[in-house]
Amino acid sequence: MFTVMTMYHLLGRQEATEHAQGGMLSEVFQEYYAPMKAYGIKITQDESLTQDAIQDLFARLWENRDHLQDIRSIQAYLFRALRNNLIKCVKEQQKHQHVGEWDWNTTEIELSDEEQIIQKEDERAKQYWLENSLSTLSNRQREVVQLKFYEGKSYEEIGAITGIKYQSLRNLIYKAVATMRKHGEPVM
Repeated sequence: MFTVMTMYHLLGRQEATEHAQGGMLSEVFQEYYAPMKAYGIKITQDESLTQDAIQDLFARLWENRDHLQDIRSIQAYLFRALRNNLIKCVKEQQKHQHVGEWDWNTTEIELSDEEQIIQKEDERAKQYWLENSLSTLSNRQREVVQLKFYEGKSYEEIGAITGIKYQSLRNLIYKAVATMRKHGEPVM
C-alpha cells in the first residue's frame, strides 16, 4: 500500500525520471482502481461515468505531479477527489441533458468498512486541524467563532451577548477566519 508521502516524493521529485514517475503512478492506479470504481458506482450507478472520472483524476495527477502537496492519506485523497470529480461530471451532464438536480446530501450510499474508516480518518484530521487552528485565536476571537459557527447566532445576537458593535464584530470574525486559514485547510 502506498502512503501519500511516497507518492508525493516519488511523483513530485525533480530528479526522478518521467519513466519512474509513470511507473509509480501506474502502481497507485492498479492498487486503488477497483475500490475507487466500486465507490464511484455506488454514488452514480453509472460504470462508464465512474471509469471516465477515475481516468480524468489520474490524468490530472500526472499533469500536476510537480505540484503535489503533502497529503496524509492517499486513499482518502483519491476517494475525495473522485467524489468531487463525479459531482462535477454529473453537473455537466445535467447541463447538457436538462436532467433534474442530483441531491448529493440525501442520496443514501452504503459505505464499505474501508470507506467508513476513510471517512473517520477524514473527520479526525479535520477535528485535529480545527483544534489546532482554534488554539491560535485570541479568547475573544474563539468566543465569537464559537457563537457564530457552532451555535449559529446572528451578528446581532453575538453583539448583544458580547457587547461588540456590529461592524467590529464582523471584522473580528473575518480576522479569526483568516488566522485559521493561515494554518491551511483541513488535510484529508
